[in-house]
Amino acid sequence: MFDELNDFAQLFTNPESPQQQDNYQRWLELAKIVNMTLYRLRKSANIIFPSDY
Repeated sequence: MFDELNDFAQLFTNPESPQQQDNYQRWLELAKIVNMTLYRLRKSANIIFPSDY
């Protein structure tokens, strides 16, 4: 996880860099895909959390 932490730190130390902005957008899209996948899996398994109400 050292490499991931290093990449994340680069985003905060050089946020205006075009490379870091591209990384941010890519990571954001991946996070959205993961979130939607987990949500759909949870719904298909009929897992309900109290916050769903």
